[in-house]
Amino acid sequence: MPSWELADLLIKTVSAGGATVYGQFCQVFSSGFGVVDFGISASVTAIFPSLTTPLTLITMVFTIPYVAIQAIGCSYIFQTISGGMLSYTVGALIFFALMIALVWLGGMKGVAITDAAQGVFMFAGLLGGSLWVILANFPSVADAYQSAYAHTPELFTMPGPNGVVTPQDWVSRWVVITFGMMMFPQVTLRFFAGKSLNVMKWSAVFSSIYLTMIYVFTPCVGMIGRLLMPDIGAPDTIFPELLLKYTPAVFAALIISGALAAAMSTGDSQLHATSTMVATDIYKKYINKKSDEKTLYNAAKVGVLIIGLASVVFALTRPTALADLLVLSNGGVAVLVPTVIGGLYWKRATKEAALASIIIGEVCMISMTFIFKIAPFGLSGAFWSMMISLAIFFGVSLVTKPQAHTASVVDSLNNFFAEEDEQEKEIVPSNLVAD
Repeated sequence: MPSWELADLLIKTVSAGGATVYGQFCQVFSSGFGVVDFGISASVTAIFPSLTTPLTLITMVFTIPYVAIQAIGCSYIFQTISGGMLSYTVGALIFFALMIALVWLGGMKGVAITDAAQGVFMFAGLLGGSLWVILANFPSVADAYQSAYAHTPELFTMPGPNGVVTPQDWVSRWVVITFGMMMFPQVTLRFFAGKSLNVMKWSAVFSSIYLTMIYVFTPCVGMIGRLLMPDIGAPDTIFPELLLKYTPAVFAALIISGALAAAMSTGDSQLHATSTMVATDIYKKYINKKSDEKTLYNAAKVGVLIIGLASVVFALTRPTALADLLVLSNGGVAVLVPTVIGGLYWKRATKEAALASIIIGEVCMISMTFIFKIAPFGLSGAFWSMMISLAIFFGVSLVTKPQAHTASVVDSLNNFFAEEDEQEKEIVPSNLVAD
C-alpha cells in the first residue's frame, strides 16, 4: 500500500478517536447543561456565549467551499454519465435543487435517515465498483497495485510525481483535517443528536472500519487509471469514466449513484446544520428575538436556500483541485479548535483569549493562503494559522482573568466522566479485576 495512503488511514483513525472524545463532551452539554441551540460547539455556547455569533459566521463562510466540493463532484458525474449532454453548470444546478428538496422536506430526522441509507449505498457502490473495474483488468487488487507501481513508482512515495505531496504537506493535512473536521456544524450537530455516549464510541469504531475499507480499494482505481486512460482530460472524473468503460451500463449507473449519494449525504447535512445555526444564533438573536419555532423553521429554510446558492456559485467558478479545496475549508474552521477544545478542558481559558486567537488566526489564514501564498518550512498556511491561534489562546489566557463560570463547567464535566468511570468499574466481574 502506498505510504501516502497509510498516512490517510492514520488521519481517519485519529479523527475518529478525537471525534469520540469531543462528541462525548457535546453529549454531556446537551443533556446536562441544556445546550440545544446547535451552535458551533458546547464549549462556546456554555462558556463563551458572547462568541457564538462570530463563530457561526466563520463556520458558515468556510462551509460554503465544503458544500461546493460536493457540487463539483456531482457536476462532473452528471457531465460524465450523460456523455456531455448535461453541462457542468446544469449538473451543479441539479445538485442544488436536490439539496434544497432533501433539507426542506426532511428536516433533521429526514436528513439523518437519508444520510444513513446513502452511506450504505455509497459504501457498497464504491467497493463493488472499484473491485469490478480492478478485476476486469487485473487478476487481483495486489496485481493492480503492482502494475501501477511498475508504471509510475513515484505515486507510491512522497513527494509524488510532481513533487507536491511532501512530508510537511502531509503533516499539515493530518493536523488541519483531523481537528478541523470536528469543527464543522454538521459534525457537531450529530454529536448533540446522539442517543447516548455509547453511540459516540461505537460510531468511532465503525467509522474507522468503514473508511479503511474504502481507502484500500478506491485509490487503486485512481492509480490504474493512469494505465487504462492516460489521456483523460479531467482526472477527477476517472472513477465514473472507468465504470462506464469496463462495467455494464446498468451496473455503472447504480455505482455512480452511490458516488452521488456520498456527495448528497454530506451536502444536505452541511446545509441543514449551517442554516439551523444561522436561524438560532443570528436571526433569533438580532432580527426577531420573539420568533417562535415555526418562524425559526422558515428562517432556516431561507438560510438553506442562500447558503446552497452561494455554494453552487462558488462551484461554478471551478476552483482548484478538490483535495486542496478540502484543506482550505478545514483550515478556516481549524482556527476555532483552541477556543472549542480549550474551553472544554482548561479552567484558565478566557473569552478575551478566545476572541484574540480567532481574529488573529483567521487573519493569518487568509493572508498566508490568499495574499502572500506562503508555506513556511513547507507547512501550509492553514497549519501555521492553527498553531498561531493556539499560541495566542494560551498566551492571552495567562494574562487575563478567567470567569468563575468556566471553572465550574470544566469541573462539572470532569466529575461527570469520573462518575461514568466508577460505574463502569462497578459492573466489571470481580474475577476480571487485577489484584
